[in-house]
Formats: sequence, C-alpha cells, structure tokens
Amino acid sequence: MNKLTIPSVVLLSCALAGCAPTTQHTATASNETKAFVSKPNNSTKQTAALPAENSTNTTRRDANAMTLSTAERVQMTAKTVNAQHDKITYPQLSGLTNQTVESKLNALLQINPAHLQTIGPDDSYTANYQVVFQAGPLLEIDETAYDYPQGAAHGEPTQHMILMNMETGATYQMGDLFRAGSNYLDVLSQQIRQEDTKSILDSNFSGVTEKDGFSITQTGVRIFFDPYEWAAFAAGFPTFDIPYDALESVINSQSDLWQALQRTDTQQDIHVQTEDMNKIKSLGYQPYRVSPTDAVPWFAQSNTPQGTPLYAFSATKGSGEGKLFFFLGEKYLGTDTLKDHAPPINLYPDGSGGMVGEYSTTGANGELESFTTRFHWNGMKLTTTPNFPSSFS
Repeated sequence: MNKLTIPSVVLLSCALAGCAPTTQHTATASNETKAFVSKPNNSTKQTAALPAENSTNTTRRDANAMTLSTAERVQMTAKTVNAQHDKITYPQLSGLTNQTVESKLNALLQINPAHLQTIGPDDSYTANYQVVFQAGPLLEIDETAYDYPQGAAHGEPTQHMILMNMETGATYQMGDLFRAGSNYLDVLSQQIRQEDTKSILDSNFSGVTEKDGFSITQTGVRIFFDPYEWAAFAAGFPTFDIPYDALESVINSQSDLWQALQRTDTQQDIHVQTEDMNKIKSLGYQPYRVSPTDAVPWFAQSNTPQGTPLYAFSATKGSGEGKLFFFLGEKYLGTDTLKDHAPPINLYPDGSGGMVGEYSTTGANGELESFTTRFHWNGMKLTTTPNFPSSFS
C-alpha cells in the first residue's frame, strides 16, 4: 500500500476501513445478481457475473449486428509519472477513426510532469482522472490534482474538466451550450440558489460566471465552484446539477454541443447508463453523490473486445458508504464487495475491459493509506487483482 495523499474534502465523506490480508477471489458465472467478491476465508462463496455466451447479448448491443458508437469504441489507457512523493496519472485515447483528432486530444489530455521539478523535496503532488460523461461522440474527463506543500495547513485541490468531441476534435466550454446574448448565467444562478437548500454557498453569492466549473451529465449540466470561492474549504467543490428542462429557454438547440447530445447514438448510450442507474436505485442505493459537497468519483466505462461496455457506478445509501455496481451494457454483474464501504477515492478506466479503483484504509500503524485494485472483464467473468482487504468483504 501507499501513503495516501488526497484532498481533505474527500476525507470528510470517507469512513475509514481496516486493512488485513485476504484470499484470491473472482466473479464466476451464476444466475444470481450479488457482489462478485466473496468473504475472505477458505470457503469462499461464489458470486455473480455473466456467462461467456451472454457477454455480448445485452438488450442494447450486439457488436456483430449494430455499429458501435465512438464512445463504445474508444479505449483509455492510464499513463503514470512517479517521483518521490508525487504521482501523475492521465489518460491516453486509442481506437478513434481520425488519427489527427486522436493525437490532438491526447496532447490535450497529457499532464505536463514539469511541475514535479519545481516543488520541494518534501512536498507532494498527485494528479489523476475520472470519466464524467461518455456517450456518442462526446467524452468528458475530469483531471483532478492535489498539491500539498510541506508544512501547509492543507493542500490545494483542483479540478479541470475537458469536454471533447472524439470525432471532430472540438472542445467545449460553458458558453458553447447556450444562446449568444441570452441570460443563461442568470438562469443558472437562479437554479443554484433554489437547489442550495442547506445554504452551502455564502449569503453574498453573486452568481455563476463563465470561469466557474462546467460539465454535462445524462440529464443536465453540472456547475461547481472552487474551494473558498463561495464556501468554506471543508465544502470542497460545491456542485449543483441542473436539468436540461430547466434551461430550455437559453439552450442553443443549433449548437454543435447540443446537436451531439441529441444524436441517436448518444441517446442510446445514455439510455443504457440510465437503465443501469435505475437498477441501482431499485436496490436501495443512490448513484453518485447525496449532497453538493460529496466529492467522490462515481462513473467509469471501459470498452470490451466483445463490443459491450463495462460500466461501474459508485452509489451510496445516503450514509456516506456504499458500493461499486458493475454492468456489462444493461446486464447487472454485481458489486465490488459484499458490505458497504466508503466510496473509492479514484475510479478510472485503464485498457480494454479494465478499471482501477483506489480506496482509503487505515494501516497497521493507524496511518491513512490507499489500497488500489484492478477490475477486469476477461470475456467470462470480472476479476479483481489484488484482492480487497478482509474488512471490505
């Protein structure tokens, strides 16, 4: 395990789990739908995953009968740069039909490690990525970083959203979705004031600006603010989801971004993801966060050779603890563990049918540490390497 260096805002929502060795376990074929990891003892209980013959036979996709969307063809591979107290991980894309576009987007996604040469020997700097949106030609990546100078009261977390069109190479900002000259900033601000029922933002909140954080979701737009901008540091990045319906009067329906969202393949991908989230809700869990200050990763997609996406969703019961829920297209595979735990610190796709999850634990000496495992769909079952500590199972 590694010493854990993460934003303190994440720690506020994390309940720490203990760490102990466990035995190897993987998902096996079954008609049941429950956690694919088993209890850490010699008599492990087999749990659910898809049989090989069903791996491409989902409600949504048959790779031999239907053209896959760009979001279902692209592969993301993690590239990592390590230094003494520092670690930078960023994604690189492959599988796009236009190599010029692929090279352009990869250059945009690459994090320059030169920063590691400018910080002190006892300072620490970590950077990673998360998938925010992936459907049709659209992909949005959140590149997160945490800069902690030695001796500082706390580090400085940052979020950098990159919303791109994987077919044209275009990138989008907040204003690209709305009609030029419209009062969309006022509309966004009013929606946020209505949503901020717990008064997370300062009473002198003056409204959204074009410099504030912006991303898209399956159902609307997401606006977030930097720490200290309109709330205490402990609030992290106060984040608010606003449905598209509430923005109908200011959305530019002819904009390239809106047209990409309305494409058939985009809507089909969104439909699958929505059905998966509805399944999670039917099990008593809420996908993503339960409040504007829950800064946890919630979604990852890794495309498989069989042509069906592997999805992972982070979901909780409202107590701050929950599980990762896995799907192959619309087929429910199970969860990462049998019992609820603190949400993962990081969750990102890495290679064909692969994902990486990083969790917080406490080591034998009581110090906060990170535990990292890799999930992989091998065409027959979902495996974890290495296994979870016993306290997670």
